[in-house]
Amino acid sequence: MSGTPSDLRCESCGYSLAGLPTDGSCPECSTPIQESMGRAGSPWQQKPSVESWLRTATLTLLQPRAELARISTVRSVGSLRRSSLAVMTIPIPLTVVSTMMVRGWGALFDVLFFGSLSFLVVLGAAIVGLFATHSLMLFGAGERRTFASAAGAHGIAALSLLFNIWFVIAAFALVLPMSPFMMASFTIASAYPLGVLVWICLFIATMWRTSGE
Repeated sequence: MSGTPSDLRCESCGYSLAGLPTDGSCPECSTPIQESMGRAGSPWQQKPSVESWLRTATLTLLQPRAELARISTVRSVGSLRRSSLAVMTIPIPLTVVSTMMVRGWGALFDVLFFGSLSFLVVLGAAIVGLFATHSLMLFGAGERRTFASAAGAHGIAALSLLFNIWFVIAAFALVLPMSPFMMASFTIASAYPLGVLVWICLFIATMWRTSGE
């Protein structure tokens, strides 16, 4: 009889199952431990790395329902959230510095514009995401509460990827000389936040549906 992993928690109530026999039940809610071991988890939860973070963020972005259906509720969620927030901060100074180096102080207004826009996107995403996650945790049962925490962390990973893609487009718009390509990049970068907010709403709806399955 083998013991459970040190990071395993009950899928129903979140109780720590570390070291308990795998054929037993949760001491808190009596859910069979095997049910909590059934989900393989996202690529990041299975083996944290740069590659698995990118795969997790991409799968959550493109196939949120399938990815949320296989996540483990608590494994490595904290590290995924911290890593995603750290990745989200990388493109901001790079975009600002590269733009100022190429275009000088004349680009200050554009930099401030995209900086303010990026702040609003992050703020809006945080407000909407926190509201949905906490609503799920507040009004849902124990299983929904633990699922909301894991799903929210995966949503942040996808948002971090979206944020980085947006800054690549914005960098082209800011650095390139006036041209049709530059104008197209500027238009896409300006409309991009709306698309992000639409994705957030769709992800929240998917999270609510998946949590009830």
